[in-house]
Amino acid sequence: DPFSPNPLIPPIFASDENTCCLEWNTAMEKFTGWSRGEVIGKMLVGEVFGSFCQLKGSDALTKFMIALHNAIGGQDTDKLPFSFFDRNGKYVQALLTANKRVNMEGEIVGAQG
Repeated sequence: DPFSPNPLIPPIFASDENTCCLEWNTAMEKFTGWSRGEVIGKMLVGEVFGSFCQLKGSDALTKFMIALHNAIGGQDTDKLPFSFFDRNGKYVQALLTANKRVNMEGEIVGAQG
């Protein structure tokens, strides 16, 4: 419904510069089946994606890791095909956009996707 008072919020996660998960919004909870409390403080590469959300093949994890590290380095990734299995084993296909996170001083402090 385009007139809904709650517009569709995209799934968003965020990490610090070590790819430790700092943010996991409600849309990500619905998208993956994993709650914010379960993933906050876990490593996005290897724990959240790779253990909780299984990926198809090791190259998928490598591409995800590179996208996050590129974002932390200031280089954004736009619409990288990214697929994983949610908590119920359903295969989910998405496009990942990864951007740098900056603090008030404009310094890069992590990544968001």
